[in-house]
Amino acid sequence: MQGLAAPTAAAAGPFKYPH
Repeated sequence: MQGLAAPTAAAAGPFKYPH
């Protein structure tokens, strides 16, 4: 999931990071 969340967080914001 982190592999998909990494690029998504960059566009959505730091709050999207699961870690």
